[in-house]
Amino acid sequence: MTATAADNRAMQRNAVAVPLGESAALVTVRRGSRGPWSIVVDAPAPDREPLGPPPGFLALVGIGSCTCVTVTGVASRGESPLHGMRVAFDVVPNDPARLSIRQETTLEATLTEKDHLRLSRAVAHCPVGRDFTKRGVDIDDVVELDAPGKAPRPVAPEALAAALPRLSFEPGRVEAVHLPATGEWREIDGRRVLDQEGEVAIHVESGPPERRHRWAFMGGHSSAGWAPRPSSYALAALAGSSLLTLRAMAGLLEIDPDRLEVEVEVASPVPVGGKEASQEAAAAGRPDRVRWRRIVRARGVGPGASADLLTAGLALDPVVGYCRRGDLLDGDAVIVVPPGSGA
Repeated sequence: MTATAADNRAMQRNAVAVPLGESAALVTVRRGSRGPWSIVVDAPAPDREPLGPPPGFLALVGIGSCTCVTVTGVASRGESPLHGMRVAFDVVPNDPARLSIRQETTLEATLTEKDHLRLSRAVAHCPVGRDFTKRGVDIDDVVELDAPGKAPRPVAPEALAAALPRLSFEPGRVEAVHLPATGEWREIDGRRVLDQEGEVAIHVESGPPERRHRWAFMGGHSSAGWAPRPSSYALAALAGSSLLTLRAMAGLLEIDPDRLEVEVEVASPVPVGGKEASQEAAAAGRPDRVRWRRIVRARGVGPGASADLLTAGLALDPVVGYCRRGDLLDGDAVIVVPPGSGA
């Protein structure tokens, strides 16, 4: 491996989705030399067992674990010890056209007024939450066809939308619990400093009450790096959802649904100051913007396929819609409970 290739790999932050079975996607995520980690997502369906949760739930997994590590990092530099925390999302029917998602964050601490403000801001502006609720990410699309269609044709957006079933969410719940004992500390100039915020256990359940399906994930920050970082789940949510979106429209797009690949990579540089700077920006209510690149590779396309047509299909992906509108959540609340009562 050349020095340049090694440098590129060290900076790589991406998620790659490929088809799995008739309706699912296998998403592989990497962060530099860490990983790869494999995650399966699947489209909701009433008549079969899903291979994984709908892809939108990975966005909630990312937000939940990001909220935990961001708040933990901010609290470690404040005046009030944080004894535990939990982040829960309830996904419930709102009307026939959409689901409502509400976040509730519980902090186990006795907070000063200053720390209460800083931690509440950190909850509302955590870096992954920013991507889906604050329009904090710019997304560039690149479409690669193995051979351009010989007779590209337009397809009305209404026809594409009509071919798209509900892919990203179904009723369910996500609960992320920080594991304080996994935090890693070091000493600097005689001071005890939190080096790694620790790991987060995330439980996902989805589907109507009579047929709930359950999955478990791990995330967070650790020196070993065996669990994905929160941002990896955000990339996986978009890659998986985009692939399922294109598969659902494959006939209209004139593409082979089994010969697709969607990669989402971070195109912006690592922020100056690293995660501590990102956490403090969240605590101040001014998170930085990031840029992602979404790359679609389609093989075996028909004569009517074109990059413009696939780009129009990508614009209808539900997860990218949340990113561009910033409206994933319908509500959020922060609850503070006394130490010892259990977050």
